[in-house]
Amino acid sequence: MKEKVERKTVRYVYTRDNEGAFYVNGICGGITEGKGELVANFFLARAEWAVYEETIEKTLVNGKPQEKRSTLEKYNPPETVVAREIRVTLVIPVAEVGTIASWMMKTIRDLQDTRQTASC
Repeated sequence: MKEKVERKTVRYVYTRDNEGAFYVNGICGGITEGKGELVANFFLARAEWAVYEETIEKTLVNGKPQEKRSTLEKYNPPETVVAREIRVTLVIPVAEVGTIASWMMKTIRDLQDTRQTASC
């Protein structure tokens, strides 16, 4: 005769220990030596581009409107520097990476199918 097993429930409680959500537009990282954990640095990339100011001078010449346009280069860096501000670093055990990646891909597929967002 089989022994009756008492069924227990599991309840998840989500907490947040930071200042809120971080906007990111890139990721870099890799696998650590030794422990073999995935390190994921989520960053926000920004670049400085040349800045120009355009001036339009409007006048009347013989009763007719005239426009004179001029462009002033205010700032033009010698090279484009892309700043990557790491907003958050995740260290994920390799055993969990597949599960997390599957969840991310499923979430993206669901979003593409329904065009709605989901939350925890």
